[in-house]
Amino acid sequence: MMHGSINLTANHCQCPSLTSRWGFCLTTDFEIARPAASPKLAPMTLTMTIPDDLSSDLNAGFQNLGRTALEALAAEAYEKGVLSLEQVRRMLGFASRWEAQDFLCNHGVWPGHTAEEILQDADTSARFRTTLS
Repeated sequence: MMHGSINLTANHCQCPSLTSRWGFCLTTDFEIARPAASPKLAPMTLTMTIPDDLSSDLNAGFQNLGRTALEALAAEAYEKGVLSLEQVRRMLGFASRWEAQDFLCNHGVWPGHTAEEILQDADTSARFRTTLS
């Protein structure tokens, strides 16, 4: 079976959202290679090129660097509207949508809502409770 692949190159960049959330940043420079005549897309393989002096630090800092990168990609893709909650669930191998939702919440991504919307809902709820009193 032939698999598709994406080759990512990790470079120094100025991505405050990714860098602050995940401790590292991947640039968006990538190339995609997929089987040409595949009716169903095959799983992708991601390959990152990281300078040797950084790879040992990254491997020491993360229990499973590959999983960490996959989770960062899933959370960022969900936050940007590229992936749905179900797609995140499948990508990360969770048994239920609740596990996917818990994962996203733990990574500061609120499924279906922005942080501002949640704060606005809390404020509306507080005002509503006040009017009932």
